[in-house]
Amino acid sequence: YYSKAKPYYRGYFQELAEELKAIGWDKVKVLVDCKWDGLRMTIGKVNGKGFAYVDPEDVKKKSPNVSNRIPAIIKEIEENFPDNTILDCEFLAIHPNGKEMLHRTVANSLLNSKISGEELEQFAIIVVFDVIFFKGLDVRDQPLHERLEYLSQPKPTKHIFTGNDAVIFLDNSSSIRSSSNVGGM
Repeated sequence: YYSKAKPYYRGYFQELAEELKAIGWDKVKVLVDCKWDGLRMTIGKVNGKGFAYVDPEDVKKKSPNVSNRIPAIIKEIEENFPDNTILDCEFLAIHPNGKEMLHRTVANSLLNSKISGEELEQFAIIVVFDVIFFKGLDVRDQPLHERLEYLSQPKPTKHIFTGNDAVIFLDNSSSIRSSSNVGGM
């Protein structure tokens, strides 16, 4: 490890700022990106057709193409995202009341279950955290702060949260700016 800093959850930014200062990182700009604990998912729209794939290990012996499991979300992709755009995401399960994130095993169980797509989508949200292609442009080799600029362009939908949830610690670690626009979460 390069530092004694450990992952933090639920926004312990003050402690994180103190640890960054302790290792001298308060002298430079540092971008801290939140980690969502869901199933890794790639969504996109190519030639007008939306799709969603998960890591094959997360769906056991089934196809990693889960597009048919989430038809309303695929429709949101097709209607709201630029063509030839591919995004890196986390598939999460949220309680239908919208106030409680469920454990990642629930998200996995939902995708592997036999419930209908309509039932599954009551629990489903997708948080986009990176962009791979944007309007046909391969942006994988661009710095994260530049990719986040592309990521801020698509608007969130009912099930897909876009933008970024990164926190930028400016030159003075007491100055913290959140660049989040993640659907009120």
